[in-house]
Amino acid sequence: ILVAASGNQGTAGSPLEYPAAYNGVIGVGSVDEDYGISYFSTRNSSVDVVAPGGSVFSLMTNNRYGIGSGTSYATPYVAALAGMALSYDSNLSASEFEQFLKKTSTDLGTTGYDYTYGSGLINYEAFMSDLTSGSFCDVPSDCWYESAVYEMSDAKIVEGRSRYIFDPENTTTRAEFVTMLARLSGDNIDQYNGTSHFTDVSSGSW
Repeated sequence: ILVAASGNQGTAGSPLEYPAAYNGVIGVGSVDEDYGISYFSTRNSSVDVVAPGGSVFSLMTNNRYGIGSGTSYATPYVAALAGMALSYDSNLSASEFEQFLKKTSTDLGTTGYDYTYGSGLINYEAFMSDLTSGSFCDVPSDCWYESAVYEMSDAKIVEGRSRYIFDPENTTTRAEFVTMLARLSGDNIDQYNGTSHFTDVSSGSW
C-alpha cells in the first residue's frame, strides 16, 4: 500500500506531483479543522482522499513538538489506517484497501469524486466497521442492489470473487448460474460427483 502527499501547490496552479500522481499510489490532500479544503492543498486528479493537514500538533526536529501544516501532515493519517487494516488482515491487497478507503470516506464539496476533496474525508470508524463486518469493498453503500448482494452472500448462494470483492458488474457464467439454482434448491450439490452425460461438462468440473 503506497500513500503520498498530493502537494502544497493549491495557490500555484496545482501541478501534478509524484509519487502521488502515479497509478496505484493513494494521493492525500489536506483539510482544516472546519473540514474545508486547506488553501495550500493541491487540487488535481492525484487527490484520492483528504485528511487533517492544517495546524497539526506533531513531532519536530531537535527533540521538540510544534504545529505544522501541509499535505505531508495529512498523509500519515491514511498510512496509519493502512497499518490498522493490515494488522487486522495481512492479506488485504492494496487495491482492496483503496476501494474500502474511498467507499467509506465522508463526501465533501461537490457530490461524488472531485479534484478538491477526492472521494472525501477519511473515516476511521466507517472503514474499520466495513472491513471487520465482512462487507465487500466494491459494493457501494446505499446502491440499489446492496441488500440483495448481502442477502445472497449471507445465504451462501453467491460467495463473491474473494473475501472482499463481489464484482457486481461481472457477467454471470452458465456454471455460476446453475450453481446458484442448485444452492437455492437446497440440494446437497456435493453428491454430484459422477460422470455427466453432457458432452460439454467434464466429470471433474465444479
